Amino acid sequence: RMPGPRALEIARGLTGAWPPGPRHAILTRIHGGDGELLDEGVLVFFAAPASFTGEHVVEITCHGGPVIASTILAALVARGARPALPGEFTRRAVLNGRLDLLQAEAVGDLVDATSRAAQRVALAQLDGSLSRRIAQLRDEILGLEALAAYDIDFPEEDDGPIPAARILDATRRTIDGIDALLATAPAGEVVREGAVVVIAGAPNTGKSSLFNALLGRKRAIVTDIPGTTRDALEAVTEADGWPIRLIDTAGLRETGEVVEQLGIEVSRGYLERAHVVLACGDSEATLADAMQAVATLSRGPTVAV
Repeated sequence: RMPGPRALEIARGLTGAWPPGPRHAILTRIHGGDGELLDEGVLVFFAAPASFTGEHVVEITCHGGPVIASTILAALVARGARPALPGEFTRRAVLNGRLDLLQAEAVGDLVDATSRAAQRVALAQLDGSLSRRIAQLRDEILGLEALAAYDIDFPEEDDGPIPAARILDATRRTIDGIDALLATAPAGEVVREGAVVVIAGAPNTGKSSLFNALLGRKRAIVTDIPGTTRDALEAVTEADGWPIRLIDTAGLRETGEVVEQLGIEVSRGYLERAHVVLACGDSEATLADAMQAVATLSRGPTVAV
């Protein structure tokens, strides 16, 4: 994909057949600068401003393979193009008014999405849903400013002063709207980063085995020796389309062994910011101890397993 004012000129110099107009795909031969045939592929162009970046854009679909793509790219560069910088297409779209900053962030979130939920949220933001909510709040604040300014500048008009209750009600509605928008931030962070689910309990109660079973692969070392897990193990998985950061922690117990103690301190740090804790026990007594230990550290809900 090549945007820019010279995109059509550069591409025409390397291709045979050319589309009859914008947004028409055509099968064409692609040649190098010396006229050597490089590939036969599909070409389509978009005329400014009706493109993602708001500029002329040419898209060439070639056969797969690094040699074909690299030789075509080299031919385009030889005629005056250059490799795009990271995020440059989105930056050009913002500078040309095709996207706002929130939509540009949504592009990055969409590319980095690790779950179906993150994909849905990013697509909604890319469609402008968050931008429209902020624009509505901005209009409400400007309306409040206009009401206050009118009441101050024209207090003795025929209609009389604006009732204070009207301004207060409008202010409360705007504040409620801002608070409601801010309240969605933690949920958005969970969708983007994943819910932190910590597996905790005493040593040798099946935490690592559960961790491996939930992942569907052997990620953690499992032995009969207590204290095998010395550090927290983290893996990203998905449940019903929602991202989960699954954490296997060192067994909670009192110990004088320095390395194991460091691992337990790391475990406590994860428990303090966990969204959900899975408390493990191999008996009613160890499960009760795990639930009690977790209750003093975690603010999230705890599930006994």
